Amino acid sequence: MQAVTSSGIPTSFVTKASSFSGTLIFQNNTAAQQVVGTEWKQANCIRSRLTLVKGSFSGMDNPHGIIISDRVAKQLKVELGDTILAQLRTTTGQLNVGEFQVAAISHDPGLFGSIAAYANLAYVNSLLNVPQGDYQTLGIFLKRGNNMDVAAAKLY
Repeated sequence: MQAVTSSGIPTSFVTKASSFSGTLIFQNNTAAQQVVGTEWKQANCIRSRLTLVKGSFSGMDNPHGIIISDRVAKQLKVELGDTILAQLRTTTGQLNVGEFQVAAISHDPGLFGSIAAYANLAYVNSLLNVPQGDYQTLGIFLKRGNNMDVAAAKLY
């Protein structure tokens, strides 16, 4: 973050995330799903792009909250407040299981809408065995996309 700040590149926002590809389970129903953990207090970019059909972003105050698409909710046959399991592999390849509570359901805009569910970074990190405060991906959103090469050179 210090490098981003000192580079002087004009950013709209910067996101920190960790993610896993796993299986969501509710009763006898399963869905393959990527789960992206982010810092919800600073997740304005995700909030502005997701259209919720049930629940609200305030449900993500629950450390185990998760936002899934309406297509995945239908596949799992879950409603708001239901507890679902997630089976995943840690960063070192060990099998792990976590529990999430459905905090919101988003509109699925089509083929790629069901690719990601959204959760809290700290909990996703704990499931992946990533140290608290760390993250796997740093997203830098520039104020103007046509300056991408210049910004990358400055950051490097």
